[in-house]
Amino acid sequence: MLKSKEADRIGGVFYVIARNINVLFTSAGRRVELLRAFREAYSLLGIIGYVIALDADPLAPALQIADKPFIAPCLHSAN
Repeated sequence: MLKSKEADRIGGVFYVIARNINVLFTSAGRRVELLRAFREAYSLLGIIGYVIALDADPLAPALQIADKPFIAPCLHSAN
């Protein structure tokens, strides 16, 4: 958290945001609305980054809308 003169003038705090912020959802499953909410927040806040989803089911709905979908084996699988 950094303060700037302008932030002091308006009584606020100036935050430095990283250039790229990626978020990973594990066991994404049917969390489509959550992924959409993050994507909308990125757009409104001008954040650049990826919404990444990970699930064991290749047909999981959240994988269909993620920027970068990944399929991983189940915890107890032999893979």
